[in-house]
Amino acid sequence: MVNSKEVERIVTTALFKVIAERVTAPFMGTANPVSGVMKAIGGYLIVTNSKGLMKSFGYGLAIDGVEDIALSIMKGGLGGLIPSFNSEGEIVV
Repeated sequence: MVNSKEVERIVTTALFKVIAERVTAPFMGTANPVSGVMKAIGGYLIVTNSKGLMKSFGYGLAIDGVEDIALSIMKGGLGGLIPSFNSEGEIVV
């Protein structure tokens, strides 16, 4: 059985994730550990202190922050601590 409230939460969170990314990118960048931590903490604070659409915005912001951290790690953004691969399969540090 489909729960319409859960579907609504998923859709609004996905939309707010894109909006949060576009709004915050010019100010803090994207796909770097610093922007990721700032967005994740900001999202957490919004989620824990909000209801309704603001809570969905907080989830979207937090998801974007975690994505920034993950992308940074996967592309070797932590000083080459974790290498990544380019499109030709070569290790990029």
